Amino acid sequence: MVDNNSCQNISSGNEISSAVTHVRMSELIQTSCDGDVDDDNNSCYANAQTGTDGSCIQTGSCGGTSDTDIEWTCTFPLQYHADSTVTGTPKVSYNWIAAIKATDDDTEDTGLIDSTTYSNEMDKFMAYDLTTASIAYGTVAPNNDSSEKTTTVEATGNVGLDENLSGGISNGKGMCTDYPTCSGSYINTVQQVYNLTSAQGWAAGTALSYTAAETELNCDKTTITGTPATANTYWYLRIPAGQAAGSYTGQNIIEGKVNNETYGS
Repeated sequence: MVDNNSCQNISSGNEISSAVTHVRMSELIQTSCDGDVDDDNNSCYANAQTGTDGSCIQTGSCGGTSDTDIEWTCTFPLQYHADSTVTGTPKVSYNWIAAIKATDDDTEDTGLIDSTTYSNEMDKFMAYDLTTASIAYGTVAPNNDSSEKTTTVEATGNVGLDENLSGGISNGKGMCTDYPTCSGSYINTVQQVYNLTSAQGWAAGTALSYTAAETELNCDKTTITGTPATANTYWYLRIPAGQAAGSYTGQNIIEGKVNNETYGS
């Protein structure tokens, strides 16, 4: 920062007494992100230095009354769902900008300096939570379908989500990954199907595979802190006629994948 009266005041103290910083995505003009009422954890952090562990402090030493420059450092937190601006995301044409204003000990300020020269990109942060611990089909007779079961994915990063799905069903002795050459009693994984809309039934579902297949889950990007966006997948199991009675277990693998097409509402 620069003060033409020097960085040292008449009492040999610091001439600059405070600073604030406003951080925004470039789709916003600065005047729409310079007060707390403008805050939006996706794209605008007015007075960002007041956030948890944030600050604006003098970190340089003043060289005396002939020294007009002094170093200040501002740090600020952003929420986990702050909009990404990198390739492969809907906001790729924008970036993030920090503006700063310093005030001296006579309450004169520099005015807001918009540092567009030093704009930065916000990277993708793909994170998710599977809120369903297990799919319990219960007792299903041969040549019958289970009732519908649901798994729910929460978006806990700054992108929307699709999912990669795979899995299989064993007889409790290990997963069969090359049906029907597996020994013992196994249920072919294609007997398990999934839908992205509820109440479609087994016949309308997509058969699960032993190898991962992308599913267009289209879970929105989270836009409200602490209220993650969610999306469901609906499952059925059909037991083949003549299947040996027993207790069968399986492992469904649900892996999050960045959805580049949707950003939430």
